[in-house]
Amino acid sequence: MIRKVPKEFVLGAAMSAYQMEGAAAAGGREPSVWEDWLRRTVPAAHRHTSDFYHHYEEDIAACAAKGIRALSLSFSWSRIMRRDGTVNPEGLAFYDRVIDACLRHGVEPFVAPYHFDLPADLAPAGWLAPQTVEAYLRYARVCFRHFGARVRHWLTLKDPVTEVTQGYLTGLFPPGQQLALGRAVLALHKMLTAHAQAVLLYKSMELGGSIGIAHRAEGVYPLTQRAEDVLAARRDDVLTNGMLLDAVLMGRYQEATRQLLAEVLREDETFVPPEEELEVLAQAAHGLYKGRPKLDFDRLKEIRSRVSVPLVLHGASDVPDELVEKAISLGITKVNIATDLKIPFANAVKAFFKEHPEANDPRKYMTPGKQAMKEVVIHKIKVCGSEGRA
Repeated sequence: MIRKVPKEFVLGAAMSAYQMEGAAAAGGREPSVWEDWLRRTVPAAHRHTSDFYHHYEEDIAACAAKGIRALSLSFSWSRIMRRDGTVNPEGLAFYDRVIDACLRHGVEPFVAPYHFDLPADLAPAGWLAPQTVEAYLRYARVCFRHFGARVRHWLTLKDPVTEVTQGYLTGLFPPGQQLALGRAVLALHKMLTAHAQAVLLYKSMELGGSIGIAHRAEGVYPLTQRAEDVLAARRDDVLTNGMLLDAVLMGRYQEATRQLLAEVLREDETFVPPEEELEVLAQAAHGLYKGRPKLDFDRLKEIRSRVSVPLVLHGASDVPDELVEKAISLGITKVNIATDLKIPFANAVKAFFKEHPEANDPRKYMTPGKQAMKEVVIHKIKVCGSEGRA
């Protein structure tokens, strides 16, 4: 157990524009994918944020008062860039005020131009389309150029793995598809390509700061040491961690990563990235700048705690009921399980909001998921036996 963090380790707080800003139509902001998604999937009682847009000054002052010296935040893409490709000066002015408030209060900003909130006009194909990567780079250049003198730490993307798994596997995020593993893999690769190109762009501008990516690294463990359980864990880990860490830190996808992806993709799906995109990954990861890698840091967020224990439940017929009861009694609200089991969780959450539009306690969000997990195991639903896919 780590009892003392290194002196250079930065302890701070984090927020996301789409989760906290509110004011979706203020200051010239144009729609993101979330406005339409929330209208279609979530009752009005749940469509609210902490209104950071109107309270940023007091929120940042509260960070300083609590001893928080760093704030990881994201910009709203559609607040800065209009759908016609021009820049919204009101959006830039808002983030000018936010950055100035951070610096005035002694809170170092760590800025991500993107965290989940894709502009609505890019929604039909999303990150699957090359145009989205191109649009992101134009947007990133605007951010680097305008804020680069004051923002010294950049995150190209925040948590792309969650975006693709929730958008293409569970269906809890837009575009709301389930078990579209091939699209999830391709979308993640395109996002990692955008990350690499943004790293190279930032370095070429010689702004002198640092740049990296935010990844929610999770420990994925087999339920037992049986061969099929170990294989299930490896297959789950390849999308949860393997693809991103390979691309960002090694600049290529290892053969083991490619093999595991080939095993879980359908027969009509393949993952063969273009050579020019692989070259960009390699340049960003290994290109030397005064003898140092182009990538200055990789924000790994280990999520291993009593209330968020990642597991892979492979061959659910062998999972004893007592294990599930124990997990629930400990308050475990997240179980990283074989893909097919994630669907009852996602559907249970959707059903909960549909059946209880009056509910406004966000803590209830996880309740149906825990119950779905319990029911899946207790009813002995075999998810992926030795012949199946994780």
